[in-house]
Amino acid sequence: MIDLRSKARQRLLAYYFANPTARLHLRRLAGQLDIDPANLSKELRRLETEGLFRSEVNGRQKYFQLNRDYPLFAELRSIVSKTIGAPSLIAQALKKIEGIEEAYLYGSFASNQQDAASDIDALSDAMLDCLATPEKAFAPMGAAAHRKVWAMHDVDTETKKLVELIQQAAQAA
Repeated sequence: MIDLRSKARQRLLAYYFANPTARLHLRRLAGQLDIDPANLSKELRRLETEGLFRSEVNGRQKYFQLNRDYPLFAELRSIVSKTIGAPSLIAQALKKIEGIEEAYLYGSFASNQQDAASDIDALSDAMLDCLATPEKAFAPMGAAAHRKVWAMHDVDTETKKLVELIQQAAQAA
């Protein structure tokens, strides 16, 4: 079984399972993950020997990618997702923010179908922007949203809709 104790291996697996179609050469991957290329090379060699990764030489570059035919691919992907993957990292980060009681993943990450084009980068950028925004800047947005909701859903309008719905149901019966 694949050992997940190494920090370099954790970063490597979290990255590749979040981007399962990624195909990168060692230097670019080392820069992306901020891992010493020599250590990363050792990890990739071990994982390639295990069968989880494949490599391909193109010119003078050696490219690495996940072996999606690895017999335990789905199980390992699930373990990585639950322990060191994006959903776990997001949950840990959100626990540090006071007032957040629930959070939900949607789209490709929720269905475990993410790939390099998935929306997690946009989500993380939006979250970072929100965290960097002073709290007082949210007050006008909240007031505007409140007005809009009340304009769309005032009591009289909703009551009329409900009466019409009941009348239609009564006529159909």
